[in-house]
Formats: sequence, structure tokens, C-alpha cells
Amino acid sequence: MPSLKTALSIVHRDRQWWQKSLIGGALWLTVVGYPFVEGFQIESIENTNNGYPSPLPRWNDFGTKAIQGLFAFVIDFFFFVFPVLLCGMLLLCSVLALSLSGVEGMGLQIFGTAALIALGLWLALVWLSSVSPVAKRMYVSEGQAGAALSAKPFRQAIERESRAVYFGTRLQSLPLYLVPLALLIVTLQTLDWSGWLTLILVWLTLSTLFYVRLVVVQLYDAAAREIQRRKFEAFRARVSG
Repeated sequence: MPSLKTALSIVHRDRQWWQKSLIGGALWLTVVGYPFVEGFQIESIENTNNGYPSPLPRWNDFGTKAIQGLFAFVIDFFFFVFPVLLCGMLLLCSVLALSLSGVEGMGLQIFGTAALIALGLWLALVWLSSVSPVAKRMYVSEGQAGAALSAKPFRQAIERESRAVYFGTRLQSLPLYLVPLALLIVTLQTLDWSGWLTLILVWLTLSTLFYVRLVVVQLYDAAAREIQRRKFEAFRARVSG
């Protein structure tokens, strides 16, 4: 199984990991720099696939990073944001239809609550299934943009040899998100304080989240290799049997 300790050690092998993380957080803070952040992650996936996960990518070649980052954003949009927008439109249309048919008050509230719960369960399923990291790795390794934006990543994430490994990998990544979450809570508590202090805390929160995503890249690389090993052993067992 993937090891969190190993993933951390790979990232820390680059002595400039913290400077690169701070730069990533600063670019993320500008909002328009978000494609560069995603592009850096895609480049890290590509380097890892090619056998040199460390040192981390350099902050250069921003044109390539922007192009790759925009597609990575499209992947996240397709699996996370698009279902939210679709559900919102369906919910709005359903509420209007129910209102016109005479359903009011408690009935609308129950329907809206059920729709929100269903949407929350979908987002949780997508996140826990690791479909987004799988799609990004598929895009990098196979170069098939269409395949990454299809049901193929989801099928690959939940197939028999994969689902337990990917689920375990996602659970291993959970503690990493506690630090940016704690920083976010502290940041929200300082909104009424100095604007500069809040800005610095937001920067540190995004930098920490950027660092976490780099570690997650290494976790999922190890997960993919473990899945390939299990598939090979299963194939060898069938052949020898």
C-alpha cells in the first residue's frame, strides 16, 4: 500500500519544496494564477510517471503550465462543479413545477433537503473514489483528453483491483488536509482584524494546500503501481492455475 511517510520524503527530497509551495500559494491567491498551480501539479505527475519524482518541477515554462492547468481545471469542473450546476438547475425547475402544482411549505423544504443530501453524497462519492486524480493521471500517461473526461476514470477507480487501494490512499491523505483546514479556521477568525494579517494567512493556507496536493501526487503514483502489481499477480495466478 502507498506510504504517507514515503510520499512526504519524496517531496522533501527537494530542498526548495517550501519555496516552491509558497510561490504556488501566491499564484493561487491571485486567482488568475490558478492554472499555473494546476499545471505544476500535472508536471509533477508527468515527472513521477517518467521515474524522477524529485526534485519538484521548477517555476518556469508558464505557457505549458497554463495550458495543462486549464485542462486539469476542466477535469475537476467536469466531475465536481458540473454535477452541482446540473443539480441546481434540476432543483430550481422542480421547485418551480411543484410550486405551480400547489405544493408549498414543508413539501418544498423536504424536497430541497433531499436534493441537497443527494448532491452531498455524490460529491463525497466522487472525492472518496479518487476519480479526479485517476483522470489526471490518465490524461498524463495516455494523452487522451476524451478518455479523461468520460466514465473511464470512474470505472477504473472502482474496479475490483483498484477500489480498495484508492480508497485507502484517500484515507491516508485525509490527515494532510487538517493543517490547511486549521489555517482556514484561524483565517476566518481574523477577518475583523488587520487586512494584511488575513491576506498573509490566506496565502499560507493556499501554500499549505498546494504542498498537500504535491504529496497526494506521490501517494497516487504509489497506489497506481500497487494496482499494477496486483493485476500482474492475479494474471500470473490465472495463467499458472
